[in-house]
Amino acid sequence: MNSETTELTAEAVWQRMKDAAEEADGHKAIVNGRNYIPWASLADILYSRFPEAIVEWTRWGHLDVCVYPDGTASVECTVHIGPVSRQVSLPIRQGNVAKKNWDAFDVNTAKMRCFAKAVALHGLGLHLFTGEDIEAITRMEAGPEASIEAKPAESAPESNGNGNGNGKLSRLEYEKVAVAVAERGMELKLKPSEVNEIGREAVASLGFKNSGEVTSDKLDLLLEKIRKWEAF
Repeated sequence: MNSETTELTAEAVWQRMKDAAEEADGHKAIVNGRNYIPWASLADILYSRFPEAIVEWTRWGHLDVCVYPDGTASVECTVHIGPVSRQVSLPIRQGNVAKKNWDAFDVNTAKMRCFAKAVALHGLGLHLFTGEDIEAITRMEAGPEASIEAKPAESAPESNGNGNGNGKLSRLEYEKVAVAVAERGMELKLKPSEVNEIGREAVASLGFKNSGEVTSDKLDLLLEKIRKWEAF
């Protein structure tokens, strides 16, 4: 390991990866209504900037998946860049539903998307997952019987950043929130599973039941709450 690697910080990695956002967006395509960057393109960008990066897959005995009692399963990926590591788990799924009758192809697909998310936590392509995460958070807040009011970020209308036409947050504003949450999580050295608490508690502190209710005029206040959030 060279001296440059040992001097890397989370902030330095984040900035270098964020600087590659335009290059990453050049590989972007739309799949099933969502923005998508192929894992191979992300890997090319990752290794061109950090050739020392290591991708690690968690194993459970002889399996590279964690199987749950109901037959569903998840994979887990860790991307190490020098001393900075980001770990993400992802269910094997079909759409937004965990899949029970999965096969080797499903496992491989989940692993590659899990890799993309782990890279995103280093700062590359994080905005692509904004709508997905807000949809998942809203589902948890509302409960399994409620409908999802927050739409995926990719389905939100383009805007100049001042709302999406109905007073709620626009796609660009959702991206700002997602980045602020991720950056605060890094500052506090939180585990990936703990990061979502930042957004949930910040939203609740403003008197909203879920993130889909947040209005554009509360964006600055929400960002301030996120940046000052502390774990207790």
